[in-house]
Amino acid sequence: MRSFLLRGIFIAMGWCLQGYALAESSVVERKPPNLFEIKVLQEDGESVRSTASFDAVLQDAMKRVLTRLTGSEDILKQADVINLLNQPKTWLKSYRYEPYEIEGVKVGTYLIFQFDEGRLYQTFQKHGWVSWPYQNRPTTLVMGSRLMAGTLVKLTSQNLDYAANMDFRHTAEQLGLPIELDDTGQTWVYPEGQNHSQAVADRMQSSPADYLLSFQVESLVNGRQHYKWQLFSRSGESVIPLVKDMEFDSANRFYDQVFLTLIQAYSATYRQQADFLGAVTLRFENIDSAAKITRLETLLRKIKPMVHQVKLMSLKGTRATFEADYQGSYTHLLARLQAFEFLKLVDDNALIGRIDFQWQVDDSGVQ
Repeated sequence: MRSFLLRGIFIAMGWCLQGYALAESSVVERKPPNLFEIKVLQEDGESVRSTASFDAVLQDAMKRVLTRLTGSEDILKQADVINLLNQPKTWLKSYRYEPYEIEGVKVGTYLIFQFDEGRLYQTFQKHGWVSWPYQNRPTTLVMGSRLMAGTLVKLTSQNLDYAANMDFRHTAEQLGLPIELDDTGQTWVYPEGQNHSQAVADRMQSSPADYLLSFQVESLVNGRQHYKWQLFSRSGESVIPLVKDMEFDSANRFYDQVFLTLIQAYSATYRQQADFLGAVTLRFENIDSAAKITRLETLLRKIKPMVHQVKLMSLKGTRATFEADYQGSYTHLLARLQAFEFLKLVDDNALIGRIDFQWQVDDSGVQ
């Protein structure tokens, strides 16, 4: 059902999302969360202490971490992934339990899985799977509301703290989707099917977010809940038209489908252009100490998942030459390297795959 709905949305949109260069719009430096940690919330009374229950929850967590890393559930259909899912403990580094509290009162427990980052990266490289770097993920400003018995409630952070069953923040976090909330509650946008919203354009002038998601949950007298949602660009244009008349037995199922739709749409452009590995020669001048060599190797290896592997090829005089295999866009790789303030770009040639830098004086003590 979910995959059918996703296909329907993308067909109806005519893939207009690509026109907004989703993956390109938000290459900004932000501190990434731990993409290899999955928190499973259990309400009081639930238990996964038995081996069978634990394994089932662990397998679901493994599916979620793979979806989060790639930005698409399509990864779960690959034969190699199916084999991987049959042995999730192999990829589990550790797990722990933490209390879930609301205003100091324990109402549940988090079962937290920490997956092995190194092994997963090696597996991605081995099979050529495309991961979606966190730095390429756009931020979404979320304006949700709930309509019940004629009363409209805006889902600000404060209101969500008192309505745990309506809290969408955990779902967004589990999918690695950067979001922000409007806690003023003053200018609010509701999903009404508008092609353009001036209110969105005005509000986004004071927000660093790339998109605005508006949704509403309507609780009916028969106990059912209707959902509708819409996505807008910074200029107020409707990017994903109004999706309405949706029914779910819980808000969490609705959130799961909406946020999965968003990450798959957001990551589509990146996944299409990143479905390959490139090679580049990196030459660094003014490398006159072993400390600089060590620092360069360490920094290059940390540019994951963009840089898959790096190798020192030669050291002649004060020039160090590295070969690096990278995933995705050459311009993105160049931008990441230029972000290091102690490196000055001397020349880059995408045709022959070579980038030249000069090491400059920096405040790290390594000069």
